[in-house]
Amino acid sequence: MAAFRVALPAWNFQRVSWAAAVGVLLALTVTTFSLPGGNDLYLFYLPFAQGCVSCGYVPYFAQWPLAPLAFLPAGAEWPVYVLASALIWLGLAWVDRANPAVLLLSLPFLGELWLGQIDWVLAIGLVVALRARNPYIRGLGIALMAVKPQLAWLIILALLWRDREWWRVLTVPAAVGILSLLIFGPTWPLDWLRASSGLPVHIWRIASIDIWPLGAALVWLPWLARERRARVELAALVGCIATPFVGIYAYVLPLLIARPPWWALPLSYAWLLAYPWFGADAIRFAWLLPLGLLIARLPQLRSAVRAGWTGRDRPAPVDRTDHEQ
Repeated sequence: MAAFRVALPAWNFQRVSWAAAVGVLLALTVTTFSLPGGNDLYLFYLPFAQGCVSCGYVPYFAQWPLAPLAFLPAGAEWPVYVLASALIWLGLAWVDRANPAVLLLSLPFLGELWLGQIDWVLAIGLVVALRARNPYIRGLGIALMAVKPQLAWLIILALLWRDREWWRVLTVPAAVGILSLLIFGPTWPLDWLRASSGLPVHIWRIASIDIWPLGAALVWLPWLARERRARVELAALVGCIATPFVGIYAYVLPLLIARPPWWALPLSYAWLLAYPWFGADAIRFAWLLPLGLLIARLPQLRSAVRAGWTGRDRPAPVDRTDHEQ
């Protein structure tokens, strides 16, 4: 029988994944020239970057990392933005060893690009805060994550927990906050909160509206993790379902940082199965993705709890243990 065996080629799944991701990037960029899109980019973030601080519904200091948007070429803002932001996400996937195909083919990522959202700022901040050795650089990462505090608050707490240099880390966000008060005026936080509270709830932002009480009840879960990386990944997943109004595009952050398995890709589309009965409101079931990934981590978390955890986290990543701290 050995004579009839056929040698099958060995698949390099990592290379296939990157090839698929690059193909998706090119296809998405081409389609932006013929399809409408970029609603949030045109309505909120472009005016915000051009000087209308009340137009973006984000903290006013977000104008600084978003300043390059003001230089997008007129008439091609969305295509250029899609290409640039997708390249940023691919670069982050390379740095953090995420699966680029799962990331770029997922429905949250397509929604991120379709609307022209800015979660790439949070993603840059998270990767920097998680991997940098210098506490001030980590603080810069946290300052970037504060661009969307409603999504990042639990992750920021997980990053700071048991960090010996937490006071150095916080000097950069504190400096950013003080500088923003001097530039935009001492009342800008209240002005921003007042404007944000009046923002209409869009269909894209009801992904966790039915499950957020459960998410709020699970905010303690990340602190059971022994290692810093695992704690941050759990915080990213719990944070997605612990806030009442979360856009489905916000799930792209845990898809990057939690390094999910292949089945996360079809799971990101699972809520569409309810579309024939619920129509557009079927997006209310999009929480299946973060909750499914969270449930899949419970056995690993239980093992960590049984082993116990002591000592403080080291601020620097350890390459041999897959950059967990």
